[in-house]
Amino acid sequence: MKHFNGIILEPSTVCNLRCTGCVHTTTFKRRKEVMPVNLAVKCLKEIARCGFDKVYLYGIGEPLIYPDIIDIIEVAYNLGLTTIISTNGNYSLPNKKIVESGLSKIIFSFDGFTQEIYETYRVGGNVELLKRNLVEIAELAKGRKPIVEAQFIAFKWNIMEMEAVEKFIKEIPDIIVNIKNPLHNSAKGHDAKKTLGKSPNRFAFCIQPMILVNGEVVMCCRDHNGKYPLGNIINQSLEDILIDHPMRYDERFPLCVKQCPHLKGE
Repeated sequence: MKHFNGIILEPSTVCNLRCTGCVHTTTFKRRKEVMPVNLAVKCLKEIARCGFDKVYLYGIGEPLIYPDIIDIIEVAYNLGLTTIISTNGNYSLPNKKIVESGLSKIIFSFDGFTQEIYETYRVGGNVELLKRNLVEIAELAKGRKPIVEAQFIAFKWNIMEMEAVEKFIKEIPDIIVNIKNPLHNSAKGHDAKKTLGKSPNRFAFCIQPMILVNGEVVMCCRDHNGKYPLGNIINQSLEDILIDHPMRYDERFPLCVKQCPHLKGE
């Protein structure tokens, strides 16, 4: 699977926040459910067997409220997989368990310093709980895994707190700070040819496929509703699913944009 830069395994489509602009609260149409742990283990074994070395354990939902998340991180670790989680930080799971699970990297979404600004986007979230979990994870992980990253998505309404967030994070040793601009999640009004070029050989393929909570494999993390499934890992091997499909984009699949870091051109 030399073309791919890791794979996403979506353990849950359930989330505890209602972030404005997130597909979970706008265009998401799939059921809110969790992946059975036996299916998650099967997926991880297939991922390892295919030669992947990196798995992103998050999709539409919040991974750290998935009841079996520690178990599947441990399974992935024992299979030799690098594991990455992105979280809103609003969870009650013991941080000691997270650090001791074998998790390779954890990314915290930290989009405001005060509660007023933070909850403008992270509706239903508690910024103090986020800060507490971030600090505790960093202290427990000091000098070992997981790598801890704090990600700030810069909008017009929160840019005035970016400096405060950066200052807070820099006082905690060994945390990576990542300032990002929002990337459009919707394909509405998007023209794939205008974005990727008019010549067919300039269309890109995604280097980060995704296994949805129901076992379906899609070619892009932007296919939030599983509109273009390649197959299902329940009754097919992951290798057969990915080998049989060149993962190419055309006019019927205009979900990714030029700036996507997981697109690979030819």
